Amino acid sequence: MASNQIIRTLSAIELLAEHICHGISQAELARALGVQSTEAGRILANLMQAEWAEKTPHNNRLYRLTPRVGGLSHKVEHSLRVAREQLRQDASTYAGF
Repeated sequence: MASNQIIRTLSAIELLAEHICHGISQAELARALGVQSTEAGRILANLMQAEWAEKTPHNNRLYRLTPRVGGLSHKVEHSLRVAREQLRQDASTYAGF
């Protein structure tokens, strides 16, 4: 079972993804997660250290996801394309049986 901290961090990533253009404040994140502002601050600090979150350029009190997350989605998309091609090849191989 995942720890509450991991679940909150993943929820924070989802919330940051919903606010990618304008960002979200630490207080808004805390309210949405149902935690104290200090806990939201720790989550944001950890995400920033891991280069998953950053302060927005127009307001240093707002946070958003970094392009690193886009890179992750690109990797997933690529893996799915490779898997789809492998399934096509397997289906073709076994179609004659």
